[in-house]
Amino acid sequence: MNKRGLFQYFNGWKDASTGYDQDILEDLLFRGCSAFLNLERMEIYCETCLKQYCNHKNELNIKDQRIVFWSPTFVLLLNEFTPFLASLRIAQDLLWQSISRTQPCKDQAPNHLSDAMKNLSKYKINPHIHRLLTEYWNNGGKELKKYRDLDVHHYAIIRHSFLQASPDEKILIFLPDSPEEKNSNARKHATFKLERDAVPYFRDQFYKFHKCAEETAETLGYPKKLIGQFVGMSQLGGIER
Repeated sequence: MNKRGLFQYFNGWKDASTGYDQDILEDLLFRGCSAFLNLERMEIYCETCLKQYCNHKNELNIKDQRIVFWSPTFVLLLNEFTPFLASLRIAQDLLWQSISRTQPCKDQAPNHLSDAMKNLSKYKINPHIHRLLTEYWNNGGKELKKYRDLDVHHYAIIRHSFLQASPDEKILIFLPDSPEEKNSNARKHATFKLERDAVPYFRDQFYKFHKCAEETAETLGYPKKLIGQFVGMSQLGGIER
């Protein structure tokens, strides 16, 4: 995380906090790290799948631009989608909980960012943070939540995948066009005309969230701080010398 410059202002916020507030901020850092590692593995698996294809493409007579591809590595790639969506969705809520505990909210704040965004103005938070959250939510955060809900509660969103053989060789995994489609026929009626490639889309969504979290911490006046190694010891109970 430090090598990539990730969550440095946010870590300054965490180090300046205590008690339950610090626990929430630590949880967000953990979820953010988890999502980033999911992304890293996705890209590694994509590269490995392409190498597997290249090792055998001279044996194939490929006439189409895209072909169906399968390997055990491809299954590993697809298995990263659900935990990535879950981690980033949880991080959304933890960011809002961190903000609502820092700001003197006018009304009792909900735990979920999606609920807060229904009427954010009523909580009277810092105007700049209000703008950051609104921009993030409208430019990707809300859509990411819908994909997570679709994946967890309705059907796996990994059904439309190819290996593109030309003009560029790459793995393509298209997300459904309309993640808000959640009725009983959602799977049957899913379309993929937009050809939204999952891995680049997920990376974009991660960095949009990261930008929102970092600019929020910076707005609150916290400095950049490198993330240190932390090992909890509370599970040991009392320790006698």
